[in-house]
Amino acid sequence: MKVSGSYIIIRSCILFIFFLFFSEGKAQVYLNSTHISQWHTQMIQPALSGQSEGLRTFATYRYQWVGLDGAPMSIFAGADMKLPIKNSSGGIFVAHDRLGASSYTSANISYAYSIPLKDNILSIGANIGMVGSILDGSKLTTPSDKLPIEDPSLSGRKESGFRANIALGAAYIHSMFYAHAFIDNLGDFKTKINGLNTDLRISNGRYFGIGLGSSIPINEKFSIDPKILFKSDLVNYQLDISLSSTFDKRYSLGIGTRGYNNNSFESLFLITKVNIVDNIAIMYSFDIVLNELKTVNSGSHEVSFQYIIPKRYVTNRSKIVNHPRYL
Repeated sequence: MKVSGSYIIIRSCILFIFFLFFSEGKAQVYLNSTHISQWHTQMIQPALSGQSEGLRTFATYRYQWVGLDGAPMSIFAGADMKLPIKNSSGGIFVAHDRLGASSYTSANISYAYSIPLKDNILSIGANIGMVGSILDGSKLTTPSDKLPIEDPSLSGRKESGFRANIALGAAYIHSMFYAHAFIDNLGDFKTKINGLNTDLRISNGRYFGIGLGSSIPINEKFSIDPKILFKSDLVNYQLDISLSSTFDKRYSLGIGTRGYNNNSFESLFLITKVNIVDNIAIMYSFDIVLNELKTVNSGSHEVSFQYIIPKRYVTNRSKIVNHPRYL
């Protein structure tokens, strides 16, 4: 059977990604998202939950490395708000991430407690949830003879497993900037996947992050908004740096990079946000790939929709009058 060179490159990329994720039983499952670093950081930082005036809801779709067979695809959504408990807020977040032969689905709830410090806030938060993993061994074939990879840890069919997840975070929130730090998968919980002759135990590992964000007013209608988010598991490192400008608190446009040195620069991304009305916004970003994968894909697209239900509709309730006949 004759196989084209492009087919071999694509299959090789998928197998490389698989072994990057699963070699020696280690995997990384945190979302690689431009929008999380820019607008939805509460997905990974529980201390930033409930920082909007009202119920903040959002949904995001990310298609990474368009044109590459088995390329990553992510869908995630969430809702967070201040709770009717003193200085408390919380949120609910779900995500689905697919990459080649593997996929992950997670559901988490978060809680944050805010400590007022004069005009500033110190927020401490926790996140708890579950992560489900699926590995489809039937997709792990060689380019030429379609034979399954000979590995006793792979069954050649779909297998699934679950693990718990706990995250902790803290944030200092000022009127002009915020700084935060967090740690994810605090318990280093492992996922067990049934194999052909032996079980595959995936150690997802702990990872931590630190970030900074600011909105610097230039005049009444124009501001500059720099942001930094650094993530690491002490083996791999990822740094997102961006600079955007906002006009009339409604239109934003910016640029950023992902990487921290000449060997790790992964992409250059363009970001834009439009507030259709005060509480409805649409965000879009496009990642231009800079590493070796640029020859087999045409970039990454990500789009988000955000709707903030005003506080008056969330907290105000009509007065209940008991009817003498229908208590």
